[in-house]
Amino acid sequence: TSTGAFSTTGDVNLAANITTSDANLTIGGNLVVAEAATPTLSTGAAGAGHIVVTGTTNGTAGGAAESLTVLAGTGNVTFTGNVGNNVDALELEALTVTSAATTLFSGNIELANALTQSAGSVATTFNGTVNVGSAALTGTAFNLNNSFASGGTTVFTNSGVLTKNAGTNITSTGAFSTTGDVNLAA
Repeated sequence: TSTGAFSTTGDVNLAANITTSDANLTIGGNLVVAEAATPTLSTGAAGAGHIVVTGTTNGTAGGAAESLTVLAGTGNVTFTGNVGNNVDALELEALTVTSAATTLFSGNIELANALTQSAGSVATTFNGTVNVGSAALTGTAFNLNNSFASGGTTVFTNSGVLTKNAGTNITSTGAFSTTGDVNLAA
């Protein structure tokens, strides 16, 4: 726990939680979740700090699958690199964003298990491809700028608009649902 901001300029191997008190949390390189770990990156439930991972986010090969929880309160969450790796089902295979204002995934997401977002007050944007075991996403607006595939149930609980941009597909092996408006670009 840090009472101020937390920032690294290199890679981080994460086995335990990192928590700030309403301050920014920045991983300036690749984030590797340690074997069988289930850590949380947090700026506090009501916090205004942002969480940024500038490199790839993945787990440790072999052993047991890892998961990661991210809690930014009213701050933003940004993953600039790829998240997960479906090639090895024993690496990072589940991601939960508990709360954020804006969430941005710039790279691809590859998770054999669940992609979950419990709250998003502004917008969640997926710029890379998404390939997950299931998706349960709650927030205001969602922007799908690339293909989105789920091997199970896909639920968007959106109070704003879910926008699927041109040239992209949504594929869900299980049921697919939304609660808000949907804009399916040609």
